[in-house]
Amino acid sequence: MGSEDLKKKKIDENKKIRANKKDIRRNNNYRQIIPKILILTEGVSEKIYFDGLKNRFSLSTLSVIKSEYTDSVGIIKNAIKIAEESIQNHEPFDYIFCIFDLDTVKDKNFINELINYENQNSKQPKVKIFPIYTYPCFEIWFILHFDLCIKPFNSKGKKSIGDTAKTYLKKYAKGYNETNKKCIEQFIDNYKEALNNSMKLIEWQKDNESINPICTIHKLVKLLENINQRNHEGYIFTKDHEEKFIELYI
Repeated sequence: MGSEDLKKKKIDENKKIRANKKDIRRNNNYRQIIPKILILTEGVSEKIYFDGLKNRFSLSTLSVIKSEYTDSVGIIKNAIKIAEESIQNHEPFDYIFCIFDLDTVKDKNFINELINYENQNSKQPKVKIFPIYTYPCFEIWFILHFDLCIKPFNSKGKKSIGDTAKTYLKKYAKGYNETNKKCIEQFIDNYKEALNNSMKLIEWQKDNESINPICTIHKLVKLLENINQRNHEGYIFTKDHEEKFIELYI
């Protein structure tokens, strides 16, 4: 082999070494930007669903916990406590999502709690906490796995507005109750339909100036899907016009 051939071989080997190092750096950065997420739920059904989605998407950086509280302010305070502890333990979450029903929320005190949290020591790094809305209750998200439901729900006799939504859901899932793990996990097979229906529903409601029914679960599920598909451009979650629209009606 001549000197020119040896020179060319050396150049090719160096190119491969640089390419391998670049791939290693890219893969390391990839791992670093996958967000660490906590979903804090109001009830059992939400926890079952997101635990199932965690398994479906193989999300090792996702945790799902049922909150100690069921009211909106209590859930937000619980999230703030967990966020601060995670920072103190040097294992901070990137996002904490608080899922709660809006049918029993009568004021915006939980939003004030979030504002106070964000304003305290504003120069210090903070875990980003976002409420995820469902009206009247989480079951509207389940319904959207089967049906683009735009019909408003109302209390009827001894049934609360949430109870009427649960009755409607049983048109599609007769065995549903809030602890029926097998039934709830089966909904996940239709999650893409729920994504599309939920996005259509919120646009419909904006046109009709109503939040009955509505939810923003699709934004959270889309984030989790992006992580599963390693779509790093979709790892960012922000509050936008959808949340602001819903908050006008609280």
